[in-house]
Amino acid sequence: MAEPVSATARLIEDYLGSTLGSLVKAQGMLSSQLAEFIERVGFEEPEDGEGPLRARTFSFAFDRTEVGAGDELVSRRVTASLPLLSIVTLPALAIDSADIEMDLRIVATESPPEPPRPTRGRPARRSVRCCRRSGPR
Repeated sequence: MAEPVSATARLIEDYLGSTLGSLVKAQGMLSSQLAEFIERVGFEEPEDGEGPLRARTFSFAFDRTEVGAGDELVSRRVTASLPLLSIVTLPALAIDSADIEMDLRIVATESPPEPPRPTRGRPARRSVRCCRRSGPR
């Protein structure tokens, strides 16, 4: 018979389950942090305070030199706007794999109940009554 398990002893499935659960929870926290970063850095409230969030943009201007009519060089001022998220590195962390190492000490075991054994000897005979037909078949 198995010894009683102490109150501090736990099942192996508890250790493995809690470790795997922690990995899943950590992955969820990483995803939440990424979503929060994207919302905080990549979007802003509209100027009127109503409606959906607007993409935050980065605008810059530069001089562009082009060949004009008559092969003359013409300088033009150009302004460009980019979504800020397209030039910012996202802190996208993810758990690709995990190595779990543990030392366990087995303090008690339980065996599954044994299946019932078949009875020895012959199985009981059934008596079957049968009638003989008389006459031709």
